[in-house]
Amino acid sequence: MTGDITSVPATNATLTLLRAGISPAQVLTMLQSAENLIPEGETANAEVLTLKQVNQNFQLLLRLVLANGSLTNLPVTSSVPFTPGSLLQVAQASANELTLTLQQLNGALKNSMTSIDTQQLPVGTLLQGKVMTSQVIAQAVNQLAAQNPAAATPIYRSIVMLLNTALAGSSLTIESPQPLTVGSLLSAQVKGNQALNFVALPGRFDQLAVAQQLPAQQNRQGSLDTLINALQNLQSGSPTSTSPAISAPLQASINQLLADLPDVEQMTTPKGV
Repeated sequence: MTGDITSVPATNATLTLLRAGISPAQVLTMLQSAENLIPEGETANAEVLTLKQVNQNFQLLLRLVLANGSLTNLPVTSSVPFTPGSLLQVAQASANELTLTLQQLNGALKNSMTSIDTQQLPVGTLLQGKVMTSQVIAQAVNQLAAQNPAAATPIYRSIVMLLNTALAGSSLTIESPQPLTVGSLLSAQVKGNQALNFVALPGRFDQLAVAQQLPAQQNRQGSLDTLINALQNLQSGSPTSTSPAISAPLQASINQLLADLPDVEQMTTPKGV
């Protein structure tokens, strides 16, 4: 009688990493495998461009600086929400996995808050942030629906990157009864270590930034009337020692430009406009 023989599975990459003392949280999984992207024993610099939550994990888009100096964008998944702008050093463990140092992981976890330290952000502090991710918490919805289907209200979990205070660049995970629009800017006041009060502002921060930039932009731009007057003076003026005669091609271009300008009658009729 022949006994059954059970084959011994080959050691996979995850087990190899665990034996090397690398935790799963230090692993970034590439969405597309790539052999020898980073030479063995070397590291590459990477910048986090975008952050997106997918179920319980996070999808990052990295801009990787390769050994030859070229840049490549690489989508990966992570169990840690690295905020856009984060700078990382990664090594390649396999065709599908990149690894981080424990120090980088600890830094990311420190900058990813699920509660508010009121010693750093006292009650009453006004926070400004940008919504990076937002999704409904399925488990909470299922529990509510099972208890009272008619009163079931979804709960949304969002990651907000802080834009002000000493913790600017850190991420804060919050839960709310309504979804927050990804990419939107918000303002909230600290009420406690687990509570925020959203504050309605008269305008969005990006609109305010544009309004602040417009005067400076207008100052940099010359007046159209001034430009036209200068061209007309240049056209009709006679050459002097300080203003030499302009070339024939340039004179022809100025004449054509001035001739193509619409007059008042043309600008006040639909056909002319």
